[in-house]
Amino acid sequence: MSILSGSNFIDLRIRASLAIEAQEDLLASIVNSSSFPRLNALEIESRLSKYAFSGARNREVIVSEIVSPLLEEILTSSRIVRKKVFDSFRAYDAYSVQSGKKYHYLHQFDVFLLGLSIMCTIWDQLEAKKNYFGYEDPVHMFHAWVLTSIVHDFGYPLESLEDRIKDLAKIFGDLGARAVSSKLKASYLKKVIKSSIGVDIRALHNIKIRIPDGTTTIGDLLRLCIQDTIRVGEHVARKEQEKMVSVRDHGYMSAVILSAFMSSIGNYFVSDPKKYDVIVKALGAIALHVRGKSLIRKMTLRNNPFAHLLLICDNLQDWDRSFFHQENYPTCCLTKYRASKDSVGITYFFYHKKWQSNVRSELVNYLRKKVSILRALERSKMLGVNLSISMEDNCGKIDYKQVHPTTFQL
Repeated sequence: MSILSGSNFIDLRIRASLAIEAQEDLLASIVNSSSFPRLNALEIESRLSKYAFSGARNREVIVSEIVSPLLEEILTSSRIVRKKVFDSFRAYDAYSVQSGKKYHYLHQFDVFLLGLSIMCTIWDQLEAKKNYFGYEDPVHMFHAWVLTSIVHDFGYPLESLEDRIKDLAKIFGDLGARAVSSKLKASYLKKVIKSSIGVDIRALHNIKIRIPDGTTTIGDLLRLCIQDTIRVGEHVARKEQEKMVSVRDHGYMSAVILSAFMSSIGNYFVSDPKKYDVIVKALGAIALHVRGKSLIRKMTLRNNPFAHLLLICDNLQDWDRSFFHQENYPTCCLTKYRASKDSVGITYFFYHKKWQSNVRSELVNYLRKKVSILRALERSKMLGVNLSISMEDNCGKIDYKQVHPTTFQL
């Protein structure tokens, strides 16, 4: 692995240029492929060409312009509801980022792009395994990945609500409004977080929806999706479901939100039985993408390939997820992306103004956790993609040999 020493302005400009080239290479691996003609049919390619050169705010606009026609094709009605859901999440994410958290709105889209690139890279293998993906037409597979990737973090506001209320309580306390601060920390947290959200989730669970076999509820549908993804009995699936609800797991919350959204469309689930099959896989992948890190050994390609792909891409995609007001974490950039037949290579560049020992150790520990997930995924070698990772920085004092291995067969 290569190490970059020094942090002068010229170095940063070079890295910024490399980041644009890497993003362009990632996009090129998608738009130059004939695997997913829907991108051209929906005139998305022209918008993607601007993505690599844009800043975060402009990227948010571009993502909205791309996501809208994608969802309009998949979810054929309720444009107002669809816009409301996405705009609300985007607004929350903007607030969350300013509070020191990582981007989720753009992250979801970058996960979508990375997954598409990987699928294009191993397309010949996917053709042989298409029955596992539950599609006969690539459009079905494309639709399932769109839903799996671009809404997988929509439940994050519910998971992080307690932290946000604590942030507000601190702000009001610092401003002298101690009574308000005390109420937020005591009464409001107990009543709203512990009680009201539980009521909301139970209400969403009880929404009835029509599926090809008849009528069910969202709660029962998601339990079926869990069973389908990790091949467990109803009792174990129910226990997993209860665990995720109790901690407001944002993956499971995202699946609940997407199910409720699609139920508002009416007969969506029964309009096409084949579409229902891939939706079950998408919902299962979303619901378990946080909890699923401890359930990897129960996942197989035949069970749910989208769950496997989401875990890979969600774990790898960390570039341009800015940390504001965070002294313990460096900024991460993608400075090289290589995609050829059956192989993907990624180079990360980490930047920090003050590489103190705690920052270096936090980064190494963070990377080790990512590697451990990739190693667990590697055991099944389900997708047939060879992945290599390189790391650079403006510090020069980090021993990346502590983070191993850096090549994987996934």
